[in-house]
Amino acid sequence: MRTTAALVSIAVLLGAGTVPAADFVYRGSLEDGGAPAEGEFDLRLALHAGPAGTTALAAPLEFRAVPVRNGRFELALDLPELPALAAGAWLQLAVRAPGESNWSEIQGRTPVASKGLVCPVAWSLQGNADTDPAFDFLGTTDAQAFELRTAGQRSLRIEPSALLFQGLPATVNMIGGSSANSIDAGVRGATIAGGGVPDSGDFGNPSDPAFQFAGPNRVSDSYGSIGGGFLNRAGNETGTLLDASFATVGGGSLNRAQGEHSTVSGGTFNLADGIEATVVGGRFSQASGRAATVGGGASLCAGGDFSWVGGRGAKARFGTGHSVNGNCIEGGSSGDANGDEGTFVWGDSRSEFFVSSGPDQFLVRASGGAVFQPDLGSNGARRPRGFFNVVRGSAGISEPASPDPATVASFERDGNAFLRILAPQAADKGLLFGGPDNPDDGGISYSGPVDALEFRAGGNVGMRLSSAGVLQVQGLGSAGSTTLCRNASNQIATCSSSERYKTDIEDLELGLALVQRLRPVSYRWREGGAADVGFVAEEVEELDPRLVVRDAEGRVEGVKYERLSAVLAGAVQELAARDAQRTDEARALAERSARLETELGELRARLDALETRRP
Repeated sequence: MRTTAALVSIAVLLGAGTVPAADFVYRGSLEDGGAPAEGEFDLRLALHAGPAGTTALAAPLEFRAVPVRNGRFELALDLPELPALAAGAWLQLAVRAPGESNWSEIQGRTPVASKGLVCPVAWSLQGNADTDPAFDFLGTTDAQAFELRTAGQRSLRIEPSALLFQGLPATVNMIGGSSANSIDAGVRGATIAGGGVPDSGDFGNPSDPAFQFAGPNRVSDSYGSIGGGFLNRAGNETGTLLDASFATVGGGSLNRAQGEHSTVSGGTFNLADGIEATVVGGRFSQASGRAATVGGGASLCAGGDFSWVGGRGAKARFGTGHSVNGNCIEGGSSGDANGDEGTFVWGDSRSEFFVSSGPDQFLVRASGGAVFQPDLGSNGARRPRGFFNVVRGSAGISEPASPDPATVASFERDGNAFLRILAPQAADKGLLFGGPDNPDDGGISYSGPVDALEFRAGGNVGMRLSSAGVLQVQGLGSAGSTTLCRNASNQIATCSSSERYKTDIEDLELGLALVQRLRPVSYRWREGGAADVGFVAEEVEELDPRLVVRDAEGRVEGVKYERLSAVLAGAVQELAARDAQRTDEARALAERSARLETELGELRARLDALETRRP
């Protein structure tokens, strides 16, 4: 067997005064036939002194059946003579396979330089080669923290978790940035990547705006993290360590992520204290509802569960089960446990608060108007016509030179007609349809002066429905065959007379006597002065109440002229019956007269015969 060895590192000599056991850890590598050795080998180390290492300090130390894995080995040894050496020492390595008698010395000796009583492992500032992370590392082998420093101050601290998994720390905490940054005792898996400064009072000029509110970063709950900035907090600082775990502050200043799985991405003076709540950025904002989100802006409150706010001054009210500070208190409470859950609130640049009024709302305050369009087109975003504009297309209808100030909203498509919603201004408010040249082609609007709903076409009012339910039609069609009536439900219907709509059918007793009592009159209408003829409804009502129409208050309103046809039919039938009776009577009189005439003739004949016989 051919073996060679190459020294990788010499570990540390520790102690002062009396040197403890296993002062050195000697690590190296072996090759067998040009490949990393594998198995167990006997090793021998000899300590030499002097400028050339020619003086043996003690008998060689032999180690039997040393495990070699992938060519690597490690030896712990006592060298009590080394601390007394001022000029350094060398180690000579020899190796043999188990069971062999001859030792093979490895060419070259390894220098060991002592520096006081501490001899560090040699890591080159120019980089290291042939290292194995299983043996070669910077750090600690016990449960102590590991620190890197700059300018003598801690810049990075890596501390093991007190919670063990299979005998080893479950995770580590990493604290970077200011030496004043901290992770609370007992917290595990936490990270502070950087940022932070000592308290502002530690500076010569604490009134300097750059440090007036400055301070260190702190993680108080397990698995929390802070990316940077200063005076940021991840966790709720209650000492429970897990009730606000996984909280994250990305950066910025004076931000706090206090809810479990909550996040503040940045900005300043922001708070996410709801479970899974998020503040993207901005300032003076709070997300206190579960899974609530502040999209960015200022003075915002996402108080309801699953609510979203953005812009300026927008508030989704918080619930009784949420913790709040000034940013949400200004919006008020919804009075229930969940706040105004599921509510979206966007506020424009105005400073006044824009507060939700219930759950599952979509609220937008946009004093410059709102536009919804599927394509920007060549002119970019469409300028709102009125406050709210929906455009099907890329640009909508060309903006008129003098837009109608009464327009609240419009619904358009490129070059085509649109629907306008008018504000309650003057007498005009409603829904109008129009085009680029004539914005008032037609539609429905309410007219205040006449207190009626008007139906327009071609800019003119064609029909008007008053608040009392009176329908006014400006014109009617001609040559129609179907008549219309108003039924008992005040519906416009065809004038039906089928048996299937009727019950309790009996012969009408009204006839000639009622017709003879009707008083036909001529008159003029008070409205318009038109001359007319007809009856007086109150007089007809005295004859038979079934022949008049009453208003909603029960007052006599008009005559059912179409019902008079039934009365007239009865009168005609009555006259016809009388005429038939007189005809029968006349026929009977004629027949009787004929019989009498015959009888008279016979009598005259008999009289003539008697006179003839008289002597």
